Amino acid sequence: MAFKFNFKVQQTEEEEGDDDNQDIQSQNDNIDNNNDIEKINENEAKYIEFNQNDIKQLLKQQTFQIDTIQFKDGIELKKLSKPTTTTDTLNNVLTENKTDLIPGVYEGGFKLWECAIDLINYIIEQSIPLQGLKVLEIGCGHGLPALFCRLNNSIVTCQDYNEEVIKTLTQPNTILNDIQNNVTFISGDWKHVNQLLGKEKFDLILTSDTIYSVQSFQKLHDLIVDHLTDDGLCLVAAKTFYFGVGGSTHQFKNLVDKNLKLKVIINYYIFRSTNSFSTNSNSYISISNIHYSHKKQLRMKTIILSIVLALLSLLYFPVSQQQSPTYQPRTPLQVAQILGGAVTFQTISYDPSDLEHPVNYTEFNRFISYLEQSFPLVHQHLNKTIVGGYSLVFEWKGSNTALKPLFLNSHYDVVPVTAAGWGFPPFGGAIANGRVYGRGAIDNKLLVVSILEAVESLLGRGNFQPKRTIYVCIGHDEEIGGYNGHLKISRMFQAAGVQAEAVLDEGFPILNTSFLQSTPAPLPARPTAIIGVFEKGYVYYNLTAKAAGGHSSMPPVESAIGIMAQATLNIERNPFTPIPNPKDTNYFLRQFTDEQIASIPFLKYQDRTTTAITMIRGGIKPNVIPTDVTLWINHRVVPGDNTSYVIERVNQLINDSRVVMTIDAVLPPSPVSCINCTQFKNIRKALSKAYPDIDIVPGLMVANTDTRWYWNVTSNLYRLTPSLASAADYATIHGFNESVPIDSIAKGVKFYKRVIKIFDKTKNNKQVINGMVDDDSDLELDLSLDLDDLL
Repeated sequence: MAFKFNFKVQQTEEEEGDDDNQDIQSQNDNIDNNNDIEKINENEAKYIEFNQNDIKQLLKQQTFQIDTIQFKDGIELKKLSKPTTTTDTLNNVLTENKTDLIPGVYEGGFKLWECAIDLINYIIEQSIPLQGLKVLEIGCGHGLPALFCRLNNSIVTCQDYNEEVIKTLTQPNTILNDIQNNVTFISGDWKHVNQLLGKEKFDLILTSDTIYSVQSFQKLHDLIVDHLTDDGLCLVAAKTFYFGVGGSTHQFKNLVDKNLKLKVIINYYIFRSTNSFSTNSNSYISISNIHYSHKKQLRMKTIILSIVLALLSLLYFPVSQQQSPTYQPRTPLQVAQILGGAVTFQTISYDPSDLEHPVNYTEFNRFISYLEQSFPLVHQHLNKTIVGGYSLVFEWKGSNTALKPLFLNSHYDVVPVTAAGWGFPPFGGAIANGRVYGRGAIDNKLLVVSILEAVESLLGRGNFQPKRTIYVCIGHDEEIGGYNGHLKISRMFQAAGVQAEAVLDEGFPILNTSFLQSTPAPLPARPTAIIGVFEKGYVYYNLTAKAAGGHSSMPPVESAIGIMAQATLNIERNPFTPIPNPKDTNYFLRQFTDEQIASIPFLKYQDRTTTAITMIRGGIKPNVIPTDVTLWINHRVVPGDNTSYVIERVNQLINDSRVVMTIDAVLPPSPVSCINCTQFKNIRKALSKAYPDIDIVPGLMVANTDTRWYWNVTSNLYRLTPSLASAADYATIHGFNESVPIDSIAKGVKFYKRVIKIFDKTKNNKQVINGMVDDDSDLELDLSLDLDDLL
């Protein structure tokens, strides 16, 4: 009996023939069109939600056969023997036609194809480094190659034609191998997957047994070329020829040869039964060079021993060069990919009172390891101290100890996410439409990556040694107060008697034109950066109202809910009024009229204390009258008001002894940092180099940052996020679809490099006589562009 793949074809032993060197193209005539099968439309591409709890529950409730697949070096992966379920349509197709593949309906995902195993073994044999890489497996089926990469600290995306394969096989296999995050799933036809991925790029693309259909070659080729990074690697594992369906490595090679673009180098590796291989760095090895002496032997070994691994790469460089200590400046896209990788770590800060969601500090440790892998020179040359378990302090020792150190601060924890409202997976780190998407892309992993990349770049060039010591301080709990992060970092420096020249931390992003909707025209007219020289304070408290309870059939005259409702209305309907002369210290407001400030919320928040009612709790059943109700409120206190006044006024508004106030936290408004000084001027100058066509003004930061812990370390505290943002971008911070443009990432790196260089050229506390309009002529600085400045 002739060997053939179990595809739906009409082929007999006689039709196959006995000539080892038969014409490959002629086999296309044997492809059965399956006209008797009703095909579904070309599958649209979409992201598949990973419902881990549902899958875990299903695996517990039912008994499934689990296979353990052995690989080289004793490595094992688990997989289901068969899918958890199949739909009636697909089940009927598989049963009635007894086939492993029906083009346009089912693309073979339920079968574990042999080349997937060989692909993993090849990666093991070649010791291909996987940590931190973004990996795409095309036509994943069981997904074992991608899952192997994920277990080696890659960030992976699994794609299969059939959504059902993903849900009933790939995702359960992910759970079986104890993988819970940094894996994304996509289903659909390759043409639509290409469109769905947009401009997202991958360092490593894997695919196995996918070149069986000549009709799909172009779509596969385009998907690889469009989404492989410039220095990426693609591994295509395939059999020499796919009997019965017509695809072959020879034909795929021809297509790739015809589609070669400028500066594309092809590497082709051929494995034989002895596991030896040959390479040619610039062209393919001819398929015709492979010969087998006996057709019967070929059939007995089911053609598996003739595995072909094709390595398609744009500007491919050998692994040995990747491991070279020689520094290579990164492109903006490469820095964006690092940020995309950083976003995939779910470093979520949950409030300590949230007992249902304990903080997963394993993710924090993994993120710290990722930084070490992504910024090797920083970790090699700077002293690193871990504070509070997970916060980081890097010391770049300066040569002049008389100069006060510069602090570049940030944090890497993020707020919780509701995935349902996102267009991209919130922890997928997708790169599309010229942007990086994911929770933390702006707040605040953007700053973490930008600062570290700036230092890495300066170290890599090897011609810059700071005279002024630089501290890079990265907190891990800013979103819940920073009590174990920057507070402890600050105390460490205070105990050592360290005083800073300046502290630069997060603040407003740069407001793009038309950020504010107003009449007669949107504002501002030019992009405007607000360097926060002070920030609001806060008062957090809860109110409790008590009253008689009981059965709902016998209600009291006034209930606890009614009492609290009245107190709430009294507070909410009597907002705080603007402070006198807010423009004296808030230069940003000077460009607006009083009418504009009063009518535009973003501006109105800056001249008065605000009130936010955030939580309420009361009642246990629909027919039970509660005996107590608790309401939580926070006020952001504008400089010019004070916290005592806020508390006193609220009590006057409530004016009800049955409502009791309990203070949870109080912080007065921050001191105002200087603007007519070298420190402010240095930051302004650095920002103008990264963004030459913007206005830069000092102003108020309406939210609170970790700078609150550094009041005793320096009086020069500045707040800024060096990224251009529209109103829609700003709304994504702590919201849905948070993202940052790649261009802003690159300019952020340039900004921090300039900050470091400019501060290194100035002495401590130098005053600028002409204030903000000084022409900076006192700074002798080499501002010529170099390769690094292309960022």
